[in-house]
Amino acid sequence: MMTVTMATLACLPLPAWCASIEQGNFDIRRASVGQFAGILEVAVTESGQAGVVIEGEDRVLDGFRLQQVDGELQIRAPQVDGAVSVITGDIRGNGEVTINGRRYGPDDPLPEPTRITLTLVRGTALDILDLTGEARIGDLAAPLHVGLRSGTVTAGRIGDADIRIDGGGQVEIAAIDGNARLDIPGSGSIRVTGGTIGELVVGIGGAGSIDVMAPAASATGSIRGAGTILLGNVATTPRIEAGMAGRVMVRGGR
Repeated sequence: MMTVTMATLACLPLPAWCASIEQGNFDIRRASVGQFAGILEVAVTESGQAGVVIEGEDRVLDGFRLQQVDGELQIRAPQVDGAVSVITGDIRGNGEVTINGRRYGPDDPLPEPTRITLTLVRGTALDILDLTGEARIGDLAAPLHVGLRSGTVTAGRIGDADIRIDGGGQVEIAAIDGNARLDIPGSGSIRVTGGTIGELVVGIGGAGSIDVMAPAASATGSIRGAGTILLGNVATTPRIEAGMAGRVMVRGGR
C-alpha cells in the first residue's frame, strides 16, 4: 500500500475556496471516490497516468485522504455531519443563510462547491460512492459503479454498469457495453441512450423511471413502488415484476 502525501497549493486571494490539492503519476487500474459532496469532473485520456486536482476551502481540503492500494487510487472526502448542501449560486438574497452549520451574512462571500478533477486513462474502472452533487464522466470504456445520494450524473461510453439512486437525482449514460444493474430505491431517473447490454437487471423501490434504449440480451427485475421502466429491444422475454403502481413497456423484441 502506498500512502500519498498531499500538498496544499496557495493561490490568489479571490474565491473563498482558494486552495487546491494536486497529485499525479498514478499507475492504476481502478479509481474510487467516496463520501463526496460537490462537483466531480472525470476526464479520459488515451495514454499516460492518472492524476487528481481537488479545489475547495482549506478546512475541507484538510479532511481529504488519498492513497494508492495496489492498482487502485482511493479518494475519500471528509465526513460531514448532518445535511449536506452543494451551493451553485447566490441563494441568500438580502438576508443571512446557513450552509452546513456555518452562517453567512449579506456581505460574506458564499462558498463555492468543492471540485475534484480526476484524469483517468481509458479502460480504468471507476467507483463513485455516496455522491451528493454533480458528476460528469467521459468515455471510460470500463466498468462504472455509482451510488448517488442526490444530484446529477452524466457519463459517456462505459463498460459494465452498476447504478443506484438512494435519495433523488438523475443519471444519463450515453452507452453501456456490458452487463447493467440499474436500481432506484429512492426517487429519480436513469436513462441509457445506446450501447449493447448483455444481462440487464432493473429495479424501482420508490418512485422514478428507468429508460434503456440500448438493446439487451435479457432483462429481469421488479417495480416495488410507483415507477416506469421503458426498454428497447430485448432478445428474450423480459421478466420484470410490477405492482399496481408500476408500468413496464418494451419498444421491441419479445
